Amino acid sequence: MPVSPTSVSEFWDLLRKSGILTEEQLGHLKLRDFPEEPQAVADALVQRGILTPFQARQLLAGRYKGFRINQYMVQDIIGRGGMGAVYLAEHVELHRKVAIKVLVPAQGEDQRLALERFIREARAAAALDHPNIVRIFDVARHNNVPYLIMEYVDGETLQQVLERDGALPYEVAVEYIAQAAAGLQHAHERGFIHRDIKPGNLMRDKQGVVKILDMGLARSHNTADNLTERLDKGAVVGTADFIAPEQALNQPNIDGRADIYSLGATLFALIIGKPPFEGNTTQKLLQHQLRSAPRLSSLDSRIPKELCDVVARMLAKRPEDRYQTAAEVIAALAPWTAGSTRVLAGISHTKIGQEPEVAVNLTGGNLSGSSVRLGELSQTRLAGVETPRTGNSALQQTLPLSGRRSGASSLVSALASQAGLNRGTSAEGGSSVQQRNTWQRLWPRQRRGILLGAAGLALLLAVGAIAAWHLGGRREPVAGTPVTPPLRTEPPGQHTPPPARENPPSPPPLSSGRVIYEWKAADTAPFRVRLRGGQVLEGQRPRWPAGVAIYALKPETEAEFTRTAIDGKDCLTIVRHSTATGAQIAFELERDAGQGGLGLQLAPSGKYALRIDYRTTGQIQASVHTIKDYRSAGFRIFPATGTQWMTAELPFTRQAEPLRCAIEAAGNALVPVAIAAVRIVELEPPPQPREERTLFLMDLRQQRPFRIICGLRQDPNTNQRHYREISREGEAPSGWRARPWRVETEMEFTLAEDQGRPALSIRNLKGRGSAMLFTPEFECPTGVCRLELEYRCTTQPQQFNIRFKSNDSRPAWDVYRPQPTQGSWRRESIIADLRGATGGFFEFHNNDDNPQAYVQIRDLKVTELPSATVTEPILFQLRAADLPEFKNVKQGRSITSGDEDPAIAGVYFGGWKPETVSEWTCTTVAGSKAIGIVNVNEVLSAQIGIELEKAVGVKLTPGQRVRLRVEYRTAGSAKGHIYFQNYEDWKVPFRTDLPNSNDRWNTVDLVATRGELPLRCLVDASTPGRGNILFVRSVTITDAGRGTAPTGFRNPPPSTSAASSQDDPSRWPEGPRVYRLDVAAIPPFRVVKEKFQRINGETEQLPDGIGCQCWKDGSIGEFRRALVDDVPALGLTGLNDTISAQFYFDLESRMKLPLEPGKYYKVKVAYLTHNDGRGQAIVHLVPGYKGIASVRLDDSQNRWRTATLIFQRPPASDNVHVRMVIDNTTVGEGNTLWIREVEIVELVPPKKSS
Repeated sequence: MPVSPTSVSEFWDLLRKSGILTEEQLGHLKLRDFPEEPQAVADALVQRGILTPFQARQLLAGRYKGFRINQYMVQDIIGRGGMGAVYLAEHVELHRKVAIKVLVPAQGEDQRLALERFIREARAAAALDHPNIVRIFDVARHNNVPYLIMEYVDGETLQQVLERDGALPYEVAVEYIAQAAAGLQHAHERGFIHRDIKPGNLMRDKQGVVKILDMGLARSHNTADNLTERLDKGAVVGTADFIAPEQALNQPNIDGRADIYSLGATLFALIIGKPPFEGNTTQKLLQHQLRSAPRLSSLDSRIPKELCDVVARMLAKRPEDRYQTAAEVIAALAPWTAGSTRVLAGISHTKIGQEPEVAVNLTGGNLSGSSVRLGELSQTRLAGVETPRTGNSALQQTLPLSGRRSGASSLVSALASQAGLNRGTSAEGGSSVQQRNTWQRLWPRQRRGILLGAAGLALLLAVGAIAAWHLGGRREPVAGTPVTPPLRTEPPGQHTPPPARENPPSPPPLSSGRVIYEWKAADTAPFRVRLRGGQVLEGQRPRWPAGVAIYALKPETEAEFTRTAIDGKDCLTIVRHSTATGAQIAFELERDAGQGGLGLQLAPSGKYALRIDYRTTGQIQASVHTIKDYRSAGFRIFPATGTQWMTAELPFTRQAEPLRCAIEAAGNALVPVAIAAVRIVELEPPPQPREERTLFLMDLRQQRPFRIICGLRQDPNTNQRHYREISREGEAPSGWRARPWRVETEMEFTLAEDQGRPALSIRNLKGRGSAMLFTPEFECPTGVCRLELEYRCTTQPQQFNIRFKSNDSRPAWDVYRPQPTQGSWRRESIIADLRGATGGFFEFHNNDDNPQAYVQIRDLKVTELPSATVTEPILFQLRAADLPEFKNVKQGRSITSGDEDPAIAGVYFGGWKPETVSEWTCTTVAGSKAIGIVNVNEVLSAQIGIELEKAVGVKLTPGQRVRLRVEYRTAGSAKGHIYFQNYEDWKVPFRTDLPNSNDRWNTVDLVATRGELPLRCLVDASTPGRGNILFVRSVTITDAGRGTAPTGFRNPPPSTSAASSQDDPSRWPEGPRVYRLDVAAIPPFRVVKEKFQRINGETEQLPDGIGCQCWKDGSIGEFRRALVDDVPALGLTGLNDTISAQFYFDLESRMKLPLEPGKYYKVKVAYLTHNDGRGQAIVHLVPGYKGIASVRLDDSQNRWRTATLIFQRPPASDNVHVRMVIDNTTVGEGNTLWIREVEIVELVPPKKSS
């Protein structure tokens, strides 16, 4: 039994015996540099990246064996199953991550069967090599325990996606299923049936590639392999939710059509959010036999009829009524997979993808016909003999569909006739037997198709033709993606490559547009360089301007780049000297020039084209993708030109993230590609509607009652949170989702009714309030929309919040906090600036802990508005374009070197802390003039200060709303924040962040309501380091309360309950003070506690009714009274992962505060956070700990801030008292939350006017 280490030396001994570190690495670590507790040592090693959290946990539990498996080091556990455990490991020399599946030891017959099934999985997967199937690299034993070395997929299963996000958009689901179908086609061609296709066995990686998992149930059709029969022993295998009818009956000789049924059930689940049938296992199996699956359109009317037909055919009860091959499924789904290079890559790795017949029909650029041919050839390949047909083929019955591209119908007829699919029907019942016999005979048989050359030229033609159709449908000869050539199955003499075209057809006319960037080889001095990976073998790299570079991407890629002339035309030639691809010239389109890019500014959703002047007898590949995670925005392979020069064009649309492009030699090795020029062309501006357009309209008139109770579960291995459905009655409206954001919360999402009108309702049932309701997603190209809603809520003030989550990588942000209505209905109309996003969804948050506090919405409309929707009077504007260029360095606000600042009344540039060193510039960045701010040292306080109501002279009145809008851009990891600050008390009532913008311009708004004190505005840079620059292009302050809408904009409907200061306690004036904490009167102390018990330090001396504790078992916290910035303050820090350190205030039971039932009170907490510290203040009732109000204490950037919350004292009760706690919600020795002052005041309602 492992024994946990009790000392650092014992922990060190376990680390040495584990083999995780070499003796040399251990020698570089000095024990004296580490804390004196094993847990603290482990935490420090994890923080430094020396140990993974999994390794640290194992060592702390006394386990040191099993980390090293031959050449691999185990880093984490990925998952466990009935047969084995899967670990993440890394090769100690190559540093390649893999997944290692280890067989769990069993006893007797169970062990033998498990071992054989384990071997079967290895045998099945080893016979397969496809991008949509998880690959197995090796099978071996370690200490007599068998294990598989598998491809590591950094992603999540589609089951996990469903549990977290619910139903997927059908376009997304279809692409995932088409990829899986390509993997199944490959497996079926090689004689394997998966037999357990389901969302949990489909893994999606971070690039969106779907891979099939778990070949442990795969069945071989090789009659010499009787392993399947021995292992199954007559048992039904598969999963009840997705199993095919014939498989559920355990019929002999099931074939690949069973996988097609399971794939259809999986597609159904992805689109609808649940499998076709409900009930227990027996009920589900019976329904698969007897009941037809619900039609998709009956559950979601937005799903196209044609797609409903495809899913219904996949779920046909009789195998002969389904699609006969996975390739037919891909063909049927083609209208909804346009532009997916991932699907194309999957097709290219199947035998049918290498058929010359496919290439011939695809070269015309029509995927409808090509897809049909793809499906027909798959049947021909699977059936080496004549097979009677029952009428039309599955493909003919599916295609053409309404809305498909022209030419499909004729291609269906012609190609179906060519493949013998229009022949008459045999006697009734003959088809089923014949087709089953066909499946039994097909596996040892090989179709003697013509392979076009050792490099798989037929494959290139086929995939490229599909890509051409997907990416524009132009009739042009296009070739496909280079792949590893297939193994030869015929003598070399049968490989006859077609001759290169000397005079190809004329290219299609180019789109009209404006050239915004041009690179010409003629502008480059002659050079020659030979690269292998990142190494220069010969010559010297060219000196090109920033943003243009040549690469040999893979370590094994070897290529020669030369600036030369061909027939008098200057050009760059690329010659690949290896079969490995990746020889390319790349252009960093939207990366800033100062960061090694071209600095182009492409408009979101704008239409552009990449144009290339080139010449080759091979192929040339062009791609446009995002800089950050290489998501494709466009891909095409262009054909050989012979001796002619040609201009090719790849259209693309600007994505949510900045873009780069690459041009690559994609044909055979040693075939030169010559490039004379590259241009980026703006084809058309982004769409801008001239008038309003409805994006979403909620209609609940036909909605049936439903009630869903849900929560979250946290994976203990990964700490990831997943959606957890606790109970469900009925179905929610299509596209709407609900979930909490705290693990401890359980919430209700239901249909409420008031006076005969239905409404969506959310409330928190258990735990801290964190219920969220998400609208369906919508696209809004202008980035401005109006949200009109009718709602009612009974939450505390500030606990109902509307946020927006954009369709890019940014986190959600606050849009508006509606006021409580005390049960009456109210209408609001809000104009939302989407901050550069072109779509997303709104979030409605109910953060009230009270289980009786609800948020209900019965009318909702989202309308797209023209870009210049609201014209607000400008009160002040600072534009970098109006300033002279300057550069200086400051300490505090004093210039230590460089130019003088421009003189602007009421504006300063500098650090508000005297010790802050900052660097300031005003220069052109990516085509725009901007002010650059850098915090040179760690004392962060560099800011642009605008003395709005003093030196600037703007006159605001109490209650007036103002908008602060900042156009900014970041370099490196820079970020910042903007805020309004009160004069006199220096509190910050309004603040928002400027997140890292990934080298592109962003716009962020902050709306504030002027209180009793005058306001100033500040723009802060919050990241240290010279490379982390916050660029500010403009700062604009407008009167948000007096905006005027363009002519024709309707005013919002009148409220049924008008908002006024009388029913909004947040607008009530403050009355008498009820309590104030005098921290200065508390003697200094420092104490460490585990739960309630002191384990270190001196006993605290706090006023009666105030205490400090950790309320969870095993939680350790540190509590102090010390001076912070020469101010006495109480500090609390969580020291381990069990977070619960808090100060508590027994307001009524021991402090005896006179809180009157029904009255409202305001709590003001002056706090400061160090490092990453943050926390929360909560007012709740005891006993029961029922929350009635809370406020987050966010990261204060080492500044004093004041947070406020408002609560109402509930009706009097002898046994219930009001209590308040202040928690630190972070962990770590330096992440301290400091409290300077706590004040409670009574709020006085205004007198009603007579």
